[in-house]
Amino acid sequence: MKYATTSSLFALAASATLHAQEVTFDLSGLGSWDSPGSPNNVVLTESLGDTYIIREITWTDVVGSGLGGLSWGNEMQMDVNGEVNVQFFPAEGSGSPGGTWGPASGSSSANFSTDELVLEFYESYDDASDTIDAEYVSGTITITYGS
Repeated sequence: MKYATTSSLFALAASATLHAQEVTFDLSGLGSWDSPGSPNNVVLTESLGDTYIIREITWTDVVGSGLGGLSWGNEMQMDVNGEVNVQFFPAEGSGSPGGTWGPASGSSSANFSTDELVLEFYESYDDASDTIDAEYVSGTITITYGS
């Protein structure tokens, strides 16, 4: 009984680890169109089947292309459930527009509950309304969640 508190904490930590789950999205070929909320934007959804706590959003080897147009890399962004915003190429707002950016990898911690993931890919500045501004060439997004 002397170690009950330590054992309980260890059991709780082990339990949380055992219940962690992930879902991964491939970004290849997704367009980055307009300002947030535009019906033109690509929105990916994934039902989790139950309500979970979203713990982390990780992006790996994300490459973007301005398609030779007016778009800048720092404009390509992703919103996750209105809770976390990811700017994949924050330093790509100078130089020449329309280039290729990345690969970029990183992560962002999260702490919100949901039963469905909603990822909206958008431009923070819309260079040309109703027209694709940029495109994701490659990369993945992994969302880690658990109880």
